[in-house]
Amino acid sequence: MALLVFGNGFDKACGLESSFPEYLKSRYYSSTLEKCKDVIAYIKDNGAKYGDAMPTIDPWYNGFSKVTFWDIYFSKPHLIKMSEREIELWSDFETTLNSFIMGIKNSWNEWRNDILTSRWSDIVNYPSNEDMLFSLALRLYLAHRTEQEDIEKVSHKTLAALLLEDLKDYEKRFGEYIREQQAHKKDYLTNAEKWIKALRGGDTLEYLNTFNYSDLSSLLPSKAGLWHVNGDADTPIFGIDYDAEETGAYDPWYIFTKTYRRLELNGSKVCYPTNRSFRKVIVYGHSLNKQDYNYFFALFNRLKLNKERDEKNGYSIVFAFNEYGGRSIEDVKREKVDGVLRMMQAYNKQVLHAPDFRLMDILYCNNAIRFQPVSIR
Repeated sequence: MALLVFGNGFDKACGLESSFPEYLKSRYYSSTLEKCKDVIAYIKDNGAKYGDAMPTIDPWYNGFSKVTFWDIYFSKPHLIKMSEREIELWSDFETTLNSFIMGIKNSWNEWRNDILTSRWSDIVNYPSNEDMLFSLALRLYLAHRTEQEDIEKVSHKTLAALLLEDLKDYEKRFGEYIREQQAHKKDYLTNAEKWIKALRGGDTLEYLNTFNYSDLSSLLPSKAGLWHVNGDADTPIFGIDYDAEETGAYDPWYIFTKTYRRLELNGSKVCYPTNRSFRKVIVYGHSLNKQDYNYFFALFNRLKLNKERDEKNGYSIVFAFNEYGGRSIEDVKREKVDGVLRMMQAYNKQVLHAPDFRLMDILYCNNAIRFQPVSIR
């Protein structure tokens, strides 16, 4: 009996244009991108017009009612000349989201002082200062959302709640994009069926955990279960992982963690984990980024990874991979091995509290972990 775990690489292999760069460049998002460009142009024009005056929002200007703050922030590569590299993978997106949130959380006074003391002239005097441009965008956006110019009164909790509300709107539109993509990619399910068959081999598919938002339910055996780990196209989740010592449940920014967001979905139609036992877990198309350690650490606990493998506990974990993006199979495998090693080291430290525990050696010597190339050709 096998559990399949799919990351975004699975949907990409099946022909779905579901990566973040593809979303930003799609015709679906083009009108939103134009509205974001209007907001940035508004800020730059006012910078030249009002000089050293403090930024205030024109009550007649409605640009901020047409987009979310996250539209503006994550469209940065398309709005200005970027010095940083473009977001390529969903793991990059979540890492960027995490950096932004933790930056506000850990440097609240400094960050708030920056946007409170900024002047229109900062844009003119420092045209290459990308952070200042988006600090001004956030200042004006908050003034619009809270309907008050004095945003000094905006608390951690209020800001977090506003940005999460915006993120949910942002997620909803991406879910609509995925539904549109799947409806137009007529060969998606055909390709998906081939990949599932190749990945499970001769094993019975007992359960599927997918980090994607596309619908694979029609391909699963009647008794097989399906869990959309981060929600489906109706309720997609973009979130972060957390350090329990830094971001506890009482922290206002905890609401951005995937743990919290999944609990929010409790009672919805989205499926949930199962108590079934698995002899084999096959992971494919996942970056193994630390923003998803919350899922994998829980899975490793279920498998009792720190226990000796025997006839009763005869599980195995297969990390499947294939060539993509013009990269050689050797490079892809090396990247996968590196990702697994980092994840296991973090599991040793954070969950087993034994950073020197030789978990990878135990798994390898017990034939409990494998790296396997896969193809549908």
